[in-house]
Amino acid sequence: MNYYREINRYLIHGAIWMALIFLYSFPSLNASWGSGNGMRWVLVRNVLYGFINFNLFYCLVFAVLAYPVKRRKYGLALLLAFSMIFIFGVLKYLAGKYFFPDIILQKMIALIGMPKSYFTFWEYMRQAIKTGLGVGLLAFGYHLYLYYRNKQSGEEDIAEELQLANFRFKRMQKGSRFLLHHINELSPVLEDDRRRTEAGSEAILLLSELLRYNLYEKITADMTVDINKELYYFQQYLSLKKILHPEQTLHLQVLGETAGLKLEPMHLQYSVEERLPAFRQYQGDLDVILKCHGNRVGINILQTQAPGILLEMKSGLLHD
Repeated sequence: MNYYREINRYLIHGAIWMALIFLYSFPSLNASWGSGNGMRWVLVRNVLYGFINFNLFYCLVFAVLAYPVKRRKYGLALLLAFSMIFIFGVLKYLAGKYFFPDIILQKMIALIGMPKSYFTFWEYMRQAIKTGLGVGLLAFGYHLYLYYRNKQSGEEDIAEELQLANFRFKRMQKGSRFLLHHINELSPVLEDDRRRTEAGSEAILLLSELLRYNLYEKITADMTVDINKELYYFQQYLSLKKILHPEQTLHLQVLGETAGLKLEPMHLQYSVEERLPAFRQYQGDLDVILKCHGNRVGINILQTQAPGILLEMKSGLLHD
């Protein structure tokens, strides 16, 4: 239980309730300002007993009704609420009997020389229970309001979390396929003694670094990273591709302003990987050109087939 949260909730509700009590009592307070007995009457009957009724309201809303309403046991909720109303009625009677009998229990102001007449326990309890039922009805309605509001909010949060989990799962699945593809491409390098000696260890280190990036950077709060970090790992990806496919070299060019730009982790790698099959038969240099403008990033892949002739494959937008 978060005690600070409970205390804050109690104080906020109490402040609102007592503000309404003082607003209701202001005319009486203003009229009784010069009278000690009148001021005592208003402070006890309105303010003090209003505060007692607030505690009844708070106990009903956040304690007594919480379990039965959540389980839809409304009969039990009514029984517990009536029991709490009765208990608070007894407390109010005891407070009146031992501290304020002339203010709380006296039936009417007695004339001089006449004996005072007081309410019996059951006579006072009938009045206290009527007041308590009004407080209980207010508490029951307020608790239902909070319950259905929180329920709706909880359902929306669950739907949002489910959507986010589904998105992360698909992205992780995509990243797993990406890495498995490169592991398969790494097998011929490791099987060749010469290539394994020259570049096998470097390729394994590069692939391990991309694996770590794929696993850990995807759990960031907003699921994005600074473009400079993404470009660093994109360079690692290009170095790995150069080892796995020495016949086809990728060169990176960045155009535009990159300051403050964020991308999803591994987004550049995925996008290039999706477009490379169109250049499978091509052997030579390929230029990967990133065009940054505002919060947008576009990517083009260019190949040189003959001097002065460029073929361009447009990719559209990577990030918006």
